[in-house]
Amino acid sequence: MERDGLEALLDTAGIDSRRLRHALMLVCDTQWWTLANLVRQSATSRRSIEALLREVELERDGDRFRVPLAHTPDYQDLFAVSEPPADPVAHLLPHYEHVLKRMRELIANAPAARQALDHVSATPETVVRRALLLGARFWLRGARVLCVGDHDLTSLALRLTHPEAEVTVVDIDERILAYIDAQDLGVTTRWADLRLGLPSSVRDHDLAITDPPYTPEGWACSPRVPSRG
Repeated sequence: MERDGLEALLDTAGIDSRRLRHALMLVCDTQWWTLANLVRQSATSRRSIEALLREVELERDGDRFRVPLAHTPDYQDLFAVSEPPADPVAHLLPHYEHVLKRMRELIANAPAARQALDHVSATPETVVRRALLLGARFWLRGARVLCVGDHDLTSLALRLTHPEAEVTVVDIDERILAYIDAQDLGVTTRWADLRLGLPSSVRDHDLAITDPPYTPEGWACSPRVPSRG
């Protein structure tokens, strides 16, 4: 089974390939699909689905199609096995109680918030949900994720939930960087004053997340960087 074209398509989509991977899983689950139904179910553009279908082995019945059962094992390592529901992480949380427990400890022992840096701490559950949401929305295997400021320790939650992702933190607070380093979870840290711009060593990433300031004073002294929302 030739997969070069399919793998190239998914590689080009990068971290945004999750919907295509879910569509691939759907056409491999033995039921028949029409193009319109697959577009609707996968929430993916018609053009993207057409490109996907050109790269897989299909059997057809009129306007319906599916991957023959004999060929579904050829694609299983490429699947995204579920689509995000209305609450995209509620069903995942029970499986990550160990991560939530660890994050409670990590956040409790983290350096105190600094008013001068406009720190407002997130709860452990929020941080874990944030990490799981990124995994539900993006394909993080091998992805390079940059946390622009990380007093909330999102980087640690990401490594605990998605150890296959490469995570880097850039922050002006040396205490936070040292604390993250001390956890030995494989997070790369870089000091930077973002009012002077990002260091050149952290500009080549697939995904960047940040938490915007919450007060007028924080906005006045902060660089204009993209927010998570």
